Formats: sequence, structure tokens, C-alpha cells
Amino acid sequence: MASLPRIGETISGFTVTELGTIHMLGARTVLFNHESSGAQLLYIQNDDRELGFNLIYRTPQLDERDSSHILEHLILSSCQKYPSRDIFFDMDSKSYTTFMNGLTDNTFTCYPVCSQSQEQLVKLMDVFLCCMEEPDALKDKNFYLREAIRYELSSPMGPLTMQGTVLSEDWGHLTDILENADSAMSHTLYQDTRNANLLGRAHLHYRELSYEQARETFERCYSYSNCLITLYGNMDYRSVLHFLDREHLSRAASKGRSLLGEFEEPVKPGFRTCTAQSPAYLGSPSEHASVMDYGIDLSDCTKEELIYWDLFADILDNDTSPWHRYAREMGINHVMEVYLDTLLPHPSLKFRLRNGDSCLKEAFLGSIKKALEDISRDGLSPKLYRASMKENRLSDSLTREAPHLGFNLSEEIGRYWSITGRTDYFQLYEEAFRRFEEDSGQSIIKKLAASALQPAASALVVTEPVPGLAEQMEEEKEQYLKEKLASMTGIPGSGAIWTFS
Repeated sequence: MASLPRIGETISGFTVTELGTIHMLGARTVLFNHESSGAQLLYIQNDDRELGFNLIYRTPQLDERDSSHILEHLILSSCQKYPSRDIFFDMDSKSYTTFMNGLTDNTFTCYPVCSQSQEQLVKLMDVFLCCMEEPDALKDKNFYLREAIRYELSSPMGPLTMQGTVLSEDWGHLTDILENADSAMSHTLYQDTRNANLLGRAHLHYRELSYEQARETFERCYSYSNCLITLYGNMDYRSVLHFLDREHLSRAASKGRSLLGEFEEPVKPGFRTCTAQSPAYLGSPSEHASVMDYGIDLSDCTKEELIYWDLFADILDNDTSPWHRYAREMGINHVMEVYLDTLLPHPSLKFRLRNGDSCLKEAFLGSIKKALEDISRDGLSPKLYRASMKENRLSDSLTREAPHLGFNLSEEIGRYWSITGRTDYFQLYEEAFRRFEEDSGQSIIKKLAASALQPAASALVVTEPVPGLAEQMEEEKEQYLKEKLASMTGIPGSGAIWTFS
């Protein structure tokens, strides 16, 4: 493998700012800052033959119109240097890749590529970067009409229909009770903040979708100063840096601005409850079909503490944990899970019960409280503690065997970077895990359990399916389309696409 540079060394406009090691991956890391553009670049070097590239932007959600997701689709449609009807599928069929995608999360959007050929990887990097710099979708609204929303007529008299790739994707989640439960929890726990906004909700805001909003999202988010580039694997990284600087970053018109800090909003303290409705079709079960969530805000925790919470949640999720035991004793024999939710800008610890009823609320909360009280006082059984640590060690040791590891790592790092501005997630994880594992007296676990008993902000949300509500929402959409058609009749340039057969 090629030798790595020293801190302070500059290669093709990239200056080394940090060096690190990820032991579980047998990898070394180099963090660069590109002086002229403001971009950051993280190179993860190991002996992996599958090479990886990822382009990551912070994309805070100002609302729930799914503009970041829409823009992700638009960006990879066509660009000035590589004009196409749909460049993503052109590349997928005409290039040698092992993985390629665009992905939108609640805090970032990324564009990963993996290949065993550095030559192919660089060519695809060029395509991706050109799409980010000069996307044709910002000049040609037809791409927006295809990917976001358009109105179609099969005859002059209608009916008017509403189409669009992202809109269709989101509408397909209308009756997904787990997604609706996530939305209800986010708006209850983080009420009146932008950080409550989730992706995939365009189907609830189809009246408000606009091409202008997609353009505004691009101008706000897509600058190199708001970007992290990751490289992964055993490659000639110096030549890649030279290519990036010569062909793209040094040509950037301006730095733009970083959106780091956009997620910093205060969380209203207190305990809140909510009963939310999830659309369901007539005939769908409504009894023993609800989702019950108890969420604890962890936004004031350090990044190291969040890793402790993640490990703690894994233990609580075990069928032999005190929580599961007390739940069974209280008559709860349902699917239950507990996990650290880091998909939102504010992290939370979430307890979930599926296929339940609202009458279980007291028992559900009681089982959680009883388990946390026991753990805060006595800790966990040594057997459960050792088994959990062993399981985590095994999982870490198998990380290298996962497919498309370059993408998986960059996605986790991108989520962490989008909030913190840091890229040392795995180094921090390794150190935190070591301390957690060596804490034989379980002082960390006891402290976590005690703090969970007195959270600054928490929420209990019951999401209930409502048969017939899905039909009602579809009827509302049809009424909107009838009114839309009436307003468009005889008006040239109305935005409708006439598809006569």
C-alpha cells in the first residue's frame, strides 16, 4: 500500500489535518482539507480490493416536502458534460461497478460508487461531480416533472392524474404504520422544531411541491464547503487527489458555506403524550395492531456517551434482559425492541411495542421503569453482560466481511460528520467500547439507567391504524385533482402533460 502523508503536508491542494487508525478494519485514515474549495476529504486506507468513493452533503430538512430526496433524483439525471435522459441508469449498465446509488437521509445526502477498478472509479467520480456542479435539471424542468410531480391527462375531459417517481415512492408508504409512528414520535418529542421533519412525506404535501424549492435546496446545500468526500481501499490516492483538484475542486466558483450548526435547536423539556392516526384501508385490522413508542431525548449527550447508549440499548433488546422479563411478568407478550435512534438530528433512545393496544400503556411504561430502576441499582447479570460484549466483539470482527464496506463505512461517517463536523466515528467507537467492556463494576450502565429514569425530555406515542382513513385521503386527492383540472382548462402552459392514446 502507498505510504501516507504527514500532518501539514499538502498534496494537489489537499492539506492533511488529521491522521488516525481503525483497528477493527485494519485501516489507517487521513483527513484532508482542500484549501481553495473548502471541501473535506477522508481517505480510509486498507488492503481491500473493492475501492469506494462517496460524495456527502449536509441537507437539513426545512420541512417535509422531501426536497432533498427529490433533488437527489434530479441531480443524477443529466449534466452539461454528460447529457442523458437518465445518466444514473446509463452508468449502471455501461460501467464496471460493484455498487452505485444515491441516498437521502434526514441530515445528509450522499452519492456512493464502489468498483474494483480505480480507472472506472475515477471515470464515475467525474460523472458524479459534473452532475453536482452543472445539473441539467436546474435548467430543464422536464426532469422535475418526471422525478417529482406532474399532472397527466389521457383525454381533454380528464380525469387528471398525478405522477412522479418520488411522489409515487412516498405515497406507497401511506399505510406504513412504522413510518407513521416514527413521524408521530419525532413531532411529539421534538415539537415545533425543524429537527422533527422526516423524509418520505411528500405524499402529504403534494399541493405544495414546486420546482423552485428543488432549485433552492441545491443553492443552499450543494457547495464543496458543505461537502465531505470519502475514498476507501488500496488505491493510488495521490493520483485521485490530483484528478479531483485539477478537474473539479480548484475550478469551484466559490466556497459557499457550511451548514454545520443548522441542526442546533433547543428541545422543549418535559414529558409529552400523543395518540396518532395511521391511515389504513377498510377491512384492515384495528385491534391488536397499534404501535407504542416511548422515546427519551439524548441531544445533550456527548458522542462517546451516545456509543454507550447504543451498547446499552443492544443489551436491553436481548430477550433475557430485565426489560423483557418485567414486560412478560406484566402480561406483555408482544414484539418489542429498544434501540438508539440516530436518524434524526437529535438522537433518542426508543422503546417500541408492536401489535399492541392503548390499554397496555401503563404496563409498557411500568416495565421500562422497573427495569431501569433495577439496573441503576444492581447493574446487569454478569452472564448477560459478558454475552453481550462477546456478541458485539464478534459483530465487529465480521465487519470486514460485509459487502460494499467502503459505502457502509462512509454512510456511518457521513451521518456523524453531518451533525458534528468530525470524521473520527470509528476511532471514537473503539475507545468507547473498550471503556464500556472494561467497566467490570458497570458504573457506566448504572449511570445510563439512572439518567433514563429522569430524562429532560421524553414522549409516549401510540399510533393506531384507522381503517377507511386511507380511502378518505385518496378521495381528498381526487377532489384536489378535479379542482386542479377545472382551474387549468383552456389555459396554455398549465403544467399538465397531455398523453392522448
